[in-house]
Amino acid sequence: MDVELYTGFTNHIDLGLMLDADVDYILCSYLYAGYKNDKVMRMAYEKASSKKLMVDSGVYSMLAAPSQYKSVDLTEYIKGFARFLQEWQVKEAVEVDLYRRLGVKEVERIRRMLEKTGTYIIPVFHRELGHDYWKKLISKYPLVSIGGFAVKDIKRSDFPVIRQLIYEARDQGCRIHGLGFAMWPELLEFDSIDSTAWLAPMWGGMAMFDPRVGYVKVPAPKGRKLPMGIIIRDQKREALRQWKRMQDYVRDQEASKYRRRPSPTARPRKSVRQPARA
Repeated sequence: MDVELYTGFTNHIDLGLMLDADVDYILCSYLYAGYKNDKVMRMAYEKASSKKLMVDSGVYSMLAAPSQYKSVDLTEYIKGFARFLQEWQVKEAVEVDLYRRLGVKEVERIRRMLEKTGTYIIPVFHRELGHDYWKKLISKYPLVSIGGFAVKDIKRSDFPVIRQLIYEARDQGCRIHGLGFAMWPELLEFDSIDSTAWLAPMWGGMAMFDPRVGYVKVPAPKGRKLPMGIIIRDQKREALRQWKRMQDYVRDQEASKYRRRPSPTARPRKSVRQPARA
């Protein structure tokens, strides 16, 4: 099976560059593509109709910038997210991942509320939820995500444990999404991941994809002086071209050697089906 590498963006300019680069999988944040400016989502749907889109609530990014969003009411924000999912008939979206702030019961209540929009809401697992909760999720849902990578709750040294969780999910017929995950070659063991790592080389270098080491930053070549805005735009174009190379690579049979087959007694793979719209 292919690994789906979702490319995250934060503004309409980056989305336009992503479409020019013909990236295959796009992660839209409600914070940037709905709450702040729904024209971005309109652009995504009109110009990226042939791409596979996933939507994130953006709630973590919002809470991480309290000075910028201090006037935002969380309850109203979540209601707006639900309206957004229904209006745009979004197929897959990551749940409101606020276990530490709201608690498990409240996150589950919000998940059920969002499911009424007809969107498949992807549950997020964190290590502090425990193994029993993991087993509950993978037995109930066809697609589950693992969080904690972007905020460094999970490090490379922890990956053997993550690998075992992936194996358990695969034996249940459940697909696994790595939330904010771009470690190479570990990402090849997931069914899908999302990342804004393509932006990392913007500061002091250029992007390069090499199957031996993954997506990395290399020193920028010397060239004629250009206004900073043009330099950054050209760097982003090259970064997305390299990211596209990585997306194409993981379709290749080379990637399959990292992926363990399910056991002979594994359940058939579950299909992601959206509930009937209310």
